[in-house]
Amino acid sequence: MAKIIALLHDIGRFEQVKQTKDFADNKNFEHANYGVKVLFEDNLIRKFVKDNKYGNIIKKAIYNHNRYKR
Repeated sequence: MAKIIALLHDIGRFEQVKQTKDFADNKNFEHANYGVKVLFEDNLIRKFVKDNKYGNIIKKAIYNHNRYKR
């Protein structure tokens, strides 16, 4: 599970760079949110993980990987 999270956590960066030409997360583009959308709403996760046993953990880890507590 950790390997899958490590490999997929920045999948949203590709679209971020395409749209914004940089790696800065802001209110216009948040790469973790986009990564969750691509993986779970568009069901791309099934190419990497066949069942949903740990789906919620993977989803939360990817969604929260760049969140900062202030």
